[in-house]
Order: sequence, then structure tokens, then C-alpha cells
Amino acid sequence: MRLNPSPSRFFIKHSEIFEAGIDQLLRRHPLIGEALDDLEDALLKVPYSEGEPTPVFEGRHFRIRLSPKTRRYPALRVLYEIEEPRVVCWHICERH
Repeated sequence: MRLNPSPSRFFIKHSEIFEAGIDQLLRRHPLIGEALDDLEDALLKVPYSEGEPTPVFEGRHFRIRLSPKTRRYPALRVLYEIEEPRVVCWHICERH
């Protein structure tokens, strides 16, 4: 829970595929919400510093963020795109 959330110039949108991935992850890993909160915090603050750039499409800013596995939830891979001021989360999956 944030006591004093700092304003961000970014906002996050989710694709339908991303939301379906979250639903699947929540069924298998009930505590995955913690990892999703961390992801959201990071993308709202510094999306250009998170993850690795993926030059998939020229002129677009796609990045892949890898999160480590913990005892509470699995390692995750997230594909997102930065279209200032919007950050679009396109896909999420377990990383093996």
C-alpha cells in the first residue's frame, strides 16, 4: 500500500493477452500479485530503465523485463511497449 504515491507522467494499459496471462498465473500462484505490484511500480517510475530493449519494430520502444524467481512466485517475463505517456503491457508468462 502506498502512503504518498508520487505522481507519474506514465500510465499503464494491459492487452487482453496480458490480462489472460495474469489470470492463468493467479490460478497457479496466488501470491503473484506481489510481483505484479512491483512491475507496476517500476513501469510507472522508470519504464525506460526497466528491462532490455528489443528492436522488434523500428521506431517503437518494446522492452522485455525479466523478474527473478522467489519462494513466493515464479520468474516472470513481461513484454511491454512505451508510447509516452502510455506503457502498454502486451504479454506476461512464467520464465523457465
